[in-house]
Amino acid sequence: MPDNAPRKIEIFRAGTHTAMSGREVTMTTEDLDAIAKAYDPAVFAAPLVVGHPKTNDPAYGWVKSLSVEGDTLVAEVDDVDPEFAQIVRD
Repeated sequence: MPDNAPRKIEIFRAGTHTAMSGREVTMTTEDLDAIAKAYDPAVFAAPLVVGHPKTNDPAYGWVKSLSVEGDTLVAEVDDVDPEFAQIVRD
């Protein structure tokens, strides 16, 4: 499969997490399901970045769709930069 072919990656798990602001936030599987159902790349395609988009550019690919598998939010990604994909594999 070419490096820029669509593939799935885990991006977030349900549970209690600490936000960049230091505040604790609890996300349930129901919250993740709502996020997945609301995601529409035609409105805004989420970029693949290291960190968060406002603090760590550039985009190395794009999120094509979101789904929930168990307690995990999963992104189907597309158009992934081949050099970035190799760095992740390494």
